[in-house]
Amino acid sequence: MTEPPKQTPYGLLYPPANLGRQLLNFVGVCGLSLVLGFLPRLAFGEISEMASTLLHVPFVLVFGFGYAGWAARLHALGMQFLGRSIFKVLFQLILFRRKPQSLAEVLPDKEKLLEMAVRGQKATSSFLIVSFPIALLAAFATLFIKTELGWFLRFPVVGAPVVLWGWWLMRLGRRGHLPFPESGE
Repeated sequence: MTEPPKQTPYGLLYPPANLGRQLLNFVGVCGLSLVLGFLPRLAFGEISEMASTLLHVPFVLVFGFGYAGWAARLHALGMQFLGRSIFKVLFQLILFRRKPQSLAEVLPDKEKLLEMAVRGQKATSSFLIVSFPIALLAAFATLFIKTELGWFLRFPVVGAPVVLWGWWLMRLGRRGHLPFPESGE
C-alpha cells in the first residue's frame, strides 16, 4: 500500500516508489517507447519499412528529450536553491576571509527543501512540453508517406498518441514512479 501524497504550500508532494519499482518502470517505459509506433501504424495500412520506422521515432524522442528536459530543470533548481548560497559563501570567503558560522548559512532549510522537492516533481512537465513539437513534426513528416489515409487524418492519428505519451510520462514522473534523472558525472 502506498502512502498518500502530502499537501504542502507548494502543491502535492508524492512519495517516490521504491527504487526497484522505479527501475522496472523505467525499463518498461523505455521498451514501450520503442513499441508504441505500432499504434498509428495500424491506421496507415501497408507502408514502407522506412515509413514504419518513422512512426516509432516520436515516442522515443519524447522519452529521451523529456528526460533531458527534466534533468536540465532539476539542475536549474539546484542552482537556484543551492548555488546562490554557495556562491555567497565563496564570495565572502575570498573577499572578506569570512567563514560561514554554521552549515545552516550554506544549506537550505527544511521549507526550501520541501519546495525544491515539489518543484522537482512538477518539472516532469518537460515530457508533455516536448511532446507537442515532436507530435507536430511527426505528423507533418507523415504527409510524405504514400498511403490511403487522408492527409487531414494523419495529424490526429500520429499527433494524439505522441502527446498522450508525453502526458503519461509526465504523470508517472510526477507521481514518483520514474527515477530522477542523474547526471553522468
